[in-house]
Amino acid sequence: IDMLYNWESFTILDAWCWTWRWIKKIINKNSDKNIQYIAYDLFDSMLNKAKENLQWYDNVKFIKWDLQDINLIENNSIDLCISIYSPISFVDNSSLVIWQIKKVLKINGEALIMWHAFHNAIDSKINNYMADKKELSKLNNEKLVKWNDMLPYLNTYSIETFEELWKQN
Repeated sequence: IDMLYNWESFTILDAWCWTWRWIKKIINKNSDKNIQYIAYDLFDSMLNKAKENLQWYDNVKFIKWDLQDINLIENNSIDLCISIYSPISFVDNSSLVIWQIKKVLKINGEALIMWHAFHNAIDSKINNYMADKKELSKLNNEKLVKWNDMLPYLNTYSIETFEELWKQN
């Protein structure tokens, strides 16, 4: 994110904005610059909380939509895409999300994306959840992790598998 501080004007897409934290930090640190910020989330509850917390900022646009279909944002219009809360792990089609993000990024645009890490999931399942052989085998073979009954199975990636996913799209 430090690269932003050299720019005079930039557009940021917060893909799955949750409630506002990154938006507010970046805007406050760059108050002397022309920032356009797009908060993109599928859930009304998250967008409403973000709107509440960012009501004093006039440079934030809120969009409710699915990351697997970023057609409400112009192609080649985003300088930085931030996707911090692991939405890539929650979607049905991770390849499609990567393709969508790359489509809206400018030629020299950057993406900061977090995901559920495969090795972290293995370690946590062994050390904290005392997972049985069947669960660990599923995680190892399918790269899917289930943290509890309230969450769906989530995609996990190593740095290598995520880099490959990025290159393929």
